[in-house]
Amino acid sequence: MARILLAWEYGGGLGHIRGLRPIADRLCELGHEIVWAVRNVGPAASALGDRKQRVLQAPISRPKRSEREAASFCDVMITLGFGDQAELDQLVRAWLATIELVRPDLIISDFSPTASLAVRIAQVPILSLGNGYTLPPAVSPLPPTQPWLAVPKRRLEAADALVTGTVNNVLAARGVEGIAMAAEILRPGAVMQCTFPQLDHYGERPGDTYYGPMVDRLAPAAAASEILGRERIFLYLNWAEPRTELILREIKRSGVPGLGFVSGVPRQARKDLSSRKFELTDQPQDLSVHLASTRLLISHGGMGTTTQSLLAGIPALMLPSQQEQAMYCHRVEAGGLGIAVPRQAKPATYGTLLQSAMDPALVERTAAFAAEHGGFDPVTLYGEIVARAEALLAGR
Repeated sequence: MARILLAWEYGGGLGHIRGLRPIADRLCELGHEIVWAVRNVGPAASALGDRKQRVLQAPISRPKRSEREAASFCDVMITLGFGDQAELDQLVRAWLATIELVRPDLIISDFSPTASLAVRIAQVPILSLGNGYTLPPAVSPLPPTQPWLAVPKRRLEAADALVTGTVNNVLAARGVEGIAMAAEILRPGAVMQCTFPQLDHYGERPGDTYYGPMVDRLAPAAAASEILGRERIFLYLNWAEPRTELILREIKRSGVPGLGFVSGVPRQARKDLSSRKFELTDQPQDLSVHLASTRLLISHGGMGTTTQSLLAGIPALMLPSQQEQAMYCHRVEAGGLGIAVPRQAKPATYGTLLQSAMDPALVERTAAFAAEHGGFDPVTLYGEIVARAEALLAGR
């Protein structure tokens, strides 16, 4: 059978591994050999457990600090080496060496822009999986990543031109045809947009096919009347985010019952911010279990966590801590499915925000969203991805 390389280059946490893991398992069941090239080898290997799958370190660039926040995905790519020909050439060389070492019949990529560029040189079939953010629209210049701000078009065009020019210089040095716009870097072959149109970071794209999100087990969706009868909240935050303590203090003051998982919370803070009704823990929890009794999810607005909540009919109160989350939260809020807490929100407003997030109208809209997507099944999605991979292998 075939050898398949799963590439994960950028993105924090283990959400990308958890999304690719069921795909790898199914492909293994079909007799294919799986090799991983991942951003973080240790955590990825732990997440894969005792699976007989090789795990390699992916060639990556340490993101450069920028004096200003990214205005487009091109700005993000510039921090990853796509604005410096010498650095990008070295990264491409490393990916080409990885591809030569593994000799894959197919690459399945998730947020792997440099691997996607190397594929144009290595001429290996590739299936690119995106969550909206990681597969921006095929337009030039790429749209702003802060649509709530007025970003000068010339800034977007300049970043697009820099990335396109840098890539074309690297390709030309190897006798490979260049690209017309930066968006083409992320689409060297087949693509699958794994999100819902309402939740696409860039807004719905009429020309794209949406397959639904790569999420873990789903909690059963509940009717609005059932959710409105609940009182408990479930909180999933990181202590390093300054707003986490503010919302925890408001929860304790208001007396709302529930459970909070806060990564990295100190023991004394856990004791001080817990109450008779609200338990605070630093132990990971199974979200699908808790959603069955939850009225509201409070999180940083990560796509996987929030999408699971919305598909269960549970609204979200979101405290985004980075730009991708902020874009996603903007879409959730625009759809009337949750409330995003601005970074500049004053502590005195947290009570009002918490109360607004418990609004019955919000529950009604979120339950309607869950009902609309009631036929979605992650198992079916993973089957479609595997079928697409098999088709690409058959045509190689």
